[in-house]
Amino acid sequence: MMKCEQYGHQIVALANLMPVDEAQDELDSYMYQTVGHQIIVSYAECMGIPLFRRRIQGSTRHHGLSYNMTPGDEVEDMFILLKEVKRQIPSVNAVSSGAIASDYQRLRVESACSRLGLVSLAYMWKKDQSLLLRQMIQSEINAITVKVAAIGLNPSKHLGNEIAQLECHLHKLKGLYGINVCGEGGEYETLTLDCPLFKNARVVLDKSQVILHSSDQIAPVGVLHPLEYHLEKKSVSLSNDKGNELPVGEFGSVCEVLGDCSGVVEDPCKKVDINCHLATDTKRELHISKSRMDGTFSIACWLPDDSQ
Repeated sequence: MMKCEQYGHQIVALANLMPVDEAQDELDSYMYQTVGHQIIVSYAECMGIPLFRRRIQGSTRHHGLSYNMTPGDEVEDMFILLKEVKRQIPSVNAVSSGAIASDYQRLRVESACSRLGLVSLAYMWKKDQSLLLRQMIQSEINAITVKVAAIGLNPSKHLGNEIAQLECHLHKLKGLYGINVCGEGGEYETLTLDCPLFKNARVVLDKSQVILHSSDQIAPVGVLHPLEYHLEKKSVSLSNDKGNELPVGEFGSVCEVLGDCSGVVEDPCKKVDINCHLATDTKRELHISKSRMDGTFSIACWLPDDSQ
């Protein structure tokens, strides 16, 4: 998203896919990261823009590299989610994803976007991962590891570490074992607690739990399960509160998008209460504003797939 702003785009909404069971950390998905999803609801407050969420009902049904519309596939959850975003915010014309190296993921995002007449933006695609990692750190992105699954990464030692702390170690592991320093091979996953896009507040993780999924001696797998967190107001924000702690629900709104991905009829989204163990739930109305950005434009075309 920071790359989008650098190229003149305006971010008007966030979209996120999460497990059906909120207590579940990770799904067996080739498409979506769900570890840390309990924190994502706070991003609407941190950025002051609406967040649209949908529970993943589908599974991996289409296994080919190129994707064709398949009822019940998890990609259809993304399609339904983006369709509702576009319905509520007609001015939306593009979707940004963090795809770096996975054609499987990139092509599925492009498929959903093309069916909705949206441009798929992937500004990090095929960029050098060492350079990307350095740029993330220099851009003051505070992201912590919430999953590790690679040789040389120990759940008890490396979960919850900031990427800045792990940079040297990741390059060492790249030299020894050829890992991807941005985790594109599934070596690790991260959760952003703060970045320049968070104008109103940052996330403070107060309490978490390390959950071991595999005790493999070579490459143990573990995830960081968040238990308690709060939002810390930034000195320059949209809030008039005098305290440093910002109640979740102060800015932005959250919509949960409903509907069955096995069919073709989607239900409209519903407003949901923002739920955090340490915060007061508050409902807010949706307010959207958009200004014209000069100097940058995108051109895209879509070709019909006769095989469908």
